[in-house]
Amino acid sequence: FSPKNVCQMIRLSRGLQFFQDTGIFPLDLKDHLPEVWELAYEVKTQPENFSVKQIDKICIECLAQVDKVEDRLGWTFDTNTAVDIMKSAYKEYL
Repeated sequence: FSPKNVCQMIRLSRGLQFFQDTGIFPLDLKDHLPEVWELAYEVKTQPENFSVKQIDKICIECLAQVDKVEDRLGWTFDTNTAVDIMKSAYKEYL
């Protein structure tokens, strides 16, 4: 697993929940969600402290968190829109 990717999953999923609750997306987790920041930082800087099972559990919890917020807000993932955005972002490189 990539510690940086897991760290981003934690940051984005918990940040999304905070955004849904407050209307503010926390760019600096340390200020708004210090306990979440501590976990993300430890995963990123000391991945050896976590077993594969623990990382899997964290990732599953992050995905469930996003699903929960999406359900509450009535959001759905649109593959075509995502592809269009990525094509637009990378068109000069394609």
